Amino acid sequence: MVDDGRTERSGLPASTWRHSLLRIASACAIGIFLSFVMPQIVGDDYASRKAARVAAPFLGALYHADTRDSKITVLLIDDQALIDAGTTWPPPYDYYADVLENVANYAPRAVFIDLIFSSARAENVQRLVDAINKLKSKKTKVYLAASLDEHGKLSVRHELQISAARTVAVEYDPDEVDHVVWEYPTTNFGDHKEHPEERRETQAERPRSAALAIYEDLFGEIKDKREPLALTWGLAPVTDGLEWTLAPAKSQLHAASGEAAHAHNAAEKPSLYCNENQSTVPLIVQTMLHAAIPDHGKPACVFHHTLYQRELLYPDETLSARHHQMFDERIVMIGTAFDYSNDIVVSPIQGRIPDIYLHAMALDNLISSKGEYIPAVKFEPTPDWPHVRAFFLLLTGLIGVAAVMLIKENLLEKWEHAYHARCVARARARATTVHTAREQRFYRVQDKLLDAARCIGLKAGEIVVSVLLVGIVFVAGQKFFHVAYLSAMEVTLYALVSEWLEWNTKLVGWFNKSEETS
Repeated sequence: MVDDGRTERSGLPASTWRHSLLRIASACAIGIFLSFVMPQIVGDDYASRKAARVAAPFLGALYHADTRDSKITVLLIDDQALIDAGTTWPPPYDYYADVLENVANYAPRAVFIDLIFSSARAENVQRLVDAINKLKSKKTKVYLAASLDEHGKLSVRHELQISAARTVAVEYDPDEVDHVVWEYPTTNFGDHKEHPEERRETQAERPRSAALAIYEDLFGEIKDKREPLALTWGLAPVTDGLEWTLAPAKSQLHAASGEAAHAHNAAEKPSLYCNENQSTVPLIVQTMLHAAIPDHGKPACVFHHTLYQRELLYPDETLSARHHQMFDERIVMIGTAFDYSNDIVVSPIQGRIPDIYLHAMALDNLISSKGEYIPAVKFEPTPDWPHVRAFFLLLTGLIGVAAVMLIKENLLEKWEHAYHARCVARARARATTVHTAREQRFYRVQDKLLDAARCIGLKAGEIVVSVLLVGIVFVAGQKFFHVAYLSAMEVTLYALVSEWLEWNTKLVGWFNKSEETS
């Protein structure tokens, strides 16, 4: 039978608005239903995290690098720095005093030390206190990482508690499913989280996270900071970032004989563990492939400019100019990058990196958004504004799903009609030229293979186009509604799956048949 352009899937022409709307509504209903049911059956949804991780480089490419290039510098202490200082881990307090004294030679706006000084060692900490006070006298704000005690209060060694430094919380919870850090706490941490109503009453009294404290002290108070920050990880890598290499025995570069650690000539340094490609499109593609297939390629290199503490030991003219550029009027965030360290976070773009980059990225998010950060809320029926906005973002994502379906209905159906018309014409032509049974079998097999290849190609193209289209809609929704996309990704992913597998088509067909028989 010759196709007349109307695919009779449900008893109605596929191009009618009624049929299209039913398909859209059914796919969305399936998506919402499965997003609630599947985690209850198979546990938390790993598929949505995987999809979000693949989409992260695309979103990261849209994240501007203005803040990182003008306001934030990461200063790393590594194994080689301890070797050069003739010490081991943990180094004495005087070693950290030396680090702060070196930084005080410049004019940073703030200094954050991501090391918790809580152990009651016998050694004196007065030099460290003096170094903190020296920075304070130069109008540099100093922040010390602190642990939370059983009462949810920040705690460091007593002498440092009464110094000029401000204590901040550094706890965070990686995702329980994929261990990626998707969100960053503001004033509520781990086991010390309270009921939302209680958080409203005690918000001003609660300990602040490192990024939040630095932002509020330097740029202004954030009014509503109840919800954690939904992190957007920037993609564009710096050329002076983390120096870990591919060789396990030499996991880091080290400076020697006064040479700069960051060699700009690629021939002078071994292959980095990460992808430092400065071309955006290839970097997006390669990072997305690595997210989808971990053994394929490399993650992107870190987003923030980095100095190693050992570089400060070689003050030649070239390095001195670089140090002024990296420190003057900057927020200096000091962390560690030791071999075999547990101070590691997992970024959806950069993979495993020292956790100081988490605090740098969170602060970057706050500064870039001018404090109007994206709250990390889940899609659930909670009557407050963040959750209402999350619901609108969900609707935005489902608009993308609807667009995919309408394209299929109005474009692919025409292609199908044209294809079947060509098949009919070719069959009629062969009827006059093909006579032997062998030739007929050959052409039948050929037609089946071509048809299978066409179907696979169309389905793959449908998946790629729909993912790109929904991704674009998500970005627009995120910018407009100012909401994280991870939770809404679950619903949209299941809605797309229902369209790819045509569950909704079968559901609409069953509905229409039931309606006709009644």
